[in-house]
Amino acid sequence: LLLCCFLFFLLGIKSCSGQGFLLQDLEELSDLLLSKEKPRIVQQLKSETVISGQPVIFVCMVEGNPSPRVQWTVSGLPVSSSPQLGEVVTTTRGSVLRISNALPPLHGTPVVCTAENALGHAEAT
Repeated sequence: LLLCCFLFFLLGIKSCSGQGFLLQDLEELSDLLLSKEKPRIVQQLKSETVISGQPVIFVCMVEGNPSPRVQWTVSGLPVSSSPQLGEVVTTTRGSVLRISNALPPLHGTPVVCTAENALGHAEAT
């Protein structure tokens, strides 16, 4: 009971008490802990106009359970295998790609954010 009440507290559920603990409370906790959802892009990437040689930042916000893994590609190349393409910072809600030196060859190049978990994937360009 104490563990369940602690989990309720962490999840913001206020209805856990020694005498008033109900089966409904357990079902609500189970739904919250076990709910699975495929990745979803919460905010689409914004088209950026940048001066040659200047930095540009792309933000990819995602949701899903389990938490999606986010990967970036620039012109079809994974940023993780080509660090010169950009720097990736992972956050609890997604990922940020920073290209420190946007040069003319990158003009019009597709930048893609892919979020993936065991249930599927989602993409934003």
